[in-house]
Amino acid sequence: MCFVTQAAKDSWAATNNCTFITLEMMRAVNPTGSDSDHAQILGYLNKFARQYEVNTPARMAHFLSQVAHESGFKTKQENLKYSPTRMRQIFGCKGGSKNYVKATDDCKNGRLRPKLWTQEADYANNPENLGNYAYADRMENGNEASGDGYKYRGRGIIQLTGREKYKAFQEHHNKLNPSDPRSFVDNPELIVDTIEFGVESAFFFWHSKGVNSKSDSGSVCAVTNAVNGGSNGYADRKERFNDVGCLLGVPEETGGCS
Repeated sequence: MCFVTQAAKDSWAATNNCTFITLEMMRAVNPTGSDSDHAQILGYLNKFARQYEVNTPARMAHFLSQVAHESGFKTKQENLKYSPTRMRQIFGCKGGSKNYVKATDDCKNGRLRPKLWTQEADYANNPENLGNYAYADRMENGNEASGDGYKYRGRGIIQLTGREKYKAFQEHHNKLNPSDPRSFVDNPELIVDTIEFGVESAFFFWHSKGVNSKSDSGSVCAVTNAVNGGSNGYADRKERFNDVGCLLGVPEETGGCS
């Protein structure tokens, strides 16, 4: 069938319930999830797969496997309730958690956020205080006292984090959906309270990181680095990719990730 424009193609696909992603794929990539949970978001996955062009076997296999690893297709928000040692491991050290030394409860290359040690009681098991400190003065967030760090903590099926990303998502959503303008800056909780936006925010994250192009020619390792900023959880992501990839005719991933 021939379509004059992409908009016409999308309209036909939506009207005719054209499905890029199926429940069978979701079961393969997320075997511990329930069919009822999968069915609840399947329509949104297909809607935004069309809108954000996650519409080839490789792109779908990568997207589904990354989301399944990150959230199990559930809209979540960052907890930020950590024990003293865990918060220091995640947020305390220059160069990230790999530079945290458990034996000494300190950092190889110096402390990035020294108050996690000197004012431990203010931040341990206190999500709001920790978020405001850990995410202060970056990602277009204000200082610690502004409350932006906690307000714009991670949300969605792939977590969108920071005022900068919330603002960019808002602008992109409103451009694509002029009849449904939203302010995710003023109402960031929409991303976790409304399944549709929790799903769309993940596609926007994918788009903003340019992961479609990495999916076209890259490995699970390359995609994981784009999504995660490292290789955390690589083995599980690869297993999920291969499980759903066999349904989509995508070659099996056999390599490693360093």
